[in-house]
Amino acid sequence: MALENAVNEVVKRVKETEEIAQELDVPSDMTRYDDKLDQLIERIECLEMVIVN
Repeated sequence: MALENAVNEVVKRVKETEEIAQELDVPSDMTRYDDKLDQLIERIECLEMVIVN
């Protein structure tokens, strides 16, 4: 039963942390990765244009 209580407490705190981050408009890790991925795609497209020409 103690393990179940600990798990429930961790889940509760993670949810609270996520809610606070949303209220503060803190970007999630996925948003940061999406931005970096977009930048990489853009650079690859530029390099492909240079190679083709």
